[in-house]
Amino acid sequence: MNTLETIMGRKSNRAFNGEAVERGVLEQIAKAGVAAPAGMGKAIYVTVVTNPDAVAAINTATKQVMMNSGVEALVKMGSDPDRVPLYNAPVAVLVSAQTVEDPQGASNNLSNCAAAAENVVLAATDLGLASVYVTSPTLAFHVPGMKEKCGIADDQTVHAIVALGYSDDKAPAVKHINEANIKFVE
Repeated sequence: MNTLETIMGRKSNRAFNGEAVERGVLEQIAKAGVAAPAGMGKAIYVTVVTNPDAVAAINTATKQVMMNSGVEALVKMGSDPDRVPLYNAPVAVLVSAQTVEDPQGASNNLSNCAAAAENVVLAATDLGLASVYVTSPTLAFHVPGMKEKCGIADDQTVHAIVALGYSDDKAPAVKHINEANIKFVE
């Protein structure tokens, strides 16, 4: 697949068949993540979680934080007994950066992690895997003990997660490109 075919063939998948993903494939995807551009030379960390107990803990902790958030939409999602924040994917790729206090550094880290997550998604697509970029499960890492359970250093913040695996969704990717959102200044 060439780059543009990969981009146009990517879709957000929310149905996984549970089949394990080979370690060598996951290593390629993780390397793609850390190869992302990083503003101000800041490090991006990619942690691949395949341990079923750790993946389940992310789902549980996410719903716990949602239900206790006081934000109506999050409470509703967290209270839904059928909602699984990682969509039953067997793999959660956590993208994190050093925790910083200054707004510019925090903005850079968020942008850097988003770029890394996109690389993860595109690499997964190119290698025949399904994926979905999610942010609400990053809430799980506000629960004490979750960083340790998932191998995240205390001084890092998880900014993005990509749930991935083999698809149970056979529908083709459909791109709705709104050309009105594209501008040229010449």
